[in-house]
Amino acid sequence: MEAALKHHLDDLAIAIASGASRYPEKPPFNPPEEYPESPFPSPIHPDNHVYSMVRECLRLLQLDESNFGRPEWNPLRTLISPGQRVLIKPNFVLHFNAGGGPLTAVVTHPSIIRAIVDYVVIALNGSGSILVGDSPQMNCDLQKLNESLGMNKLAEYLQPLCAARGIEFQVVDFRDEQAYYKHGIVWNRQPLRNGASAVRVGLGTESFMEPIDNTRLYGADYDRSQTVQAHAGGKHEYVIASAVLSSDVVISVPKLKVHRKVGTTLNLKNMVGINCDKNHLAHYRVGSPATGGDEFSSPGWDDRAERRLSDVLLGNRVWPGKYGFLAWKAFRKLFRAAKTKNIESAFAFGNWHGNDTAWRMVLDLNRILMFADRHGNMSSAPQRKYF
Repeated sequence: MEAALKHHLDDLAIAIASGASRYPEKPPFNPPEEYPESPFPSPIHPDNHVYSMVRECLRLLQLDESNFGRPEWNPLRTLISPGQRVLIKPNFVLHFNAGGGPLTAVVTHPSIIRAIVDYVVIALNGSGSILVGDSPQMNCDLQKLNESLGMNKLAEYLQPLCAARGIEFQVVDFRDEQAYYKHGIVWNRQPLRNGASAVRVGLGTESFMEPIDNTRLYGADYDRSQTVQAHAGGKHEYVIASAVLSSDVVISVPKLKVHRKVGTTLNLKNMVGINCDKNHLAHYRVGSPATGGDEFSSPGWDDRAERRLSDVLLGNRVWPGKYGFLAWKAFRKLFRAAKTKNIESAFAFGNWHGNDTAWRMVLDLNRILMFADRHGNMSSAPQRKYF
């Protein structure tokens, strides 16, 4: 398995459109001109440079090169066969930009997905299924995201067209619940009845988490015991969407951006969204490097106190703990404001170059993507194609 992971990048294609600085705003993001291979007859959208750039990348990769420019051009024919299940994995992390910039700076834009779907439809040639699926951040309102970007209208457009060609088309949220934040903490939770099932997959000693102290793990929620238990005793368990494991082909469509815990988001980090239960994802180890953790760089007493209070007041999900923790946050803010000297904050929450945990979780999920069968059993041979 280790040798099989060491794939190399065979080809790289970059398309640049002169003067194109914005994503198209009108769903269903039709192509800018009539291409001979287009699977759906539709009005053109002359300003949709994204579609032509995706098409150009496929051409530059020399996919089905001999048929380019003809109705028979099928660039994904060596990847996808008729009747197969194809998962398109975007990055739908959050319905707003927490940094205050545009939403398009942090998520995969549906115009890219539209172009990819068209070429998947060509390759499926009348039978199979296409699923656009992701497990965004806990507090992501996926409905708002889909509405603001036009993904909902794109899905409404594609579903009947695909059905007419014998292809099922779906957009699925892999999460089991959505969280709602207030005053910076999780205030309410709502189960998601989205019909998405999941499979528990254990990596055992093959996990990249195995060499580190798993008693210090912190996941994506307040109850650390769930994360520790998932990785205790060499189990290293993840909760993977069944749709991922039952797919024949996975096409990753990440959003190029920086990331506070692993440096950058590309295809590897994009696979965090195949896991349904966020608290199985170890993001850091509590404490500083001096104590075996990578949560902080050089924590002060209040950093250490907040870590303990978070575990005690929020970890058990009992509602009075939320108010106690808010009282602490108010006290901490007043304390820092009252100091005559500015207090230099340590890097916290694993958001720094010393994070030695998150990359392990990311590689574990990519290993599962490649080698876990539909039942969650690990194999020594790749179980699906990945583009």
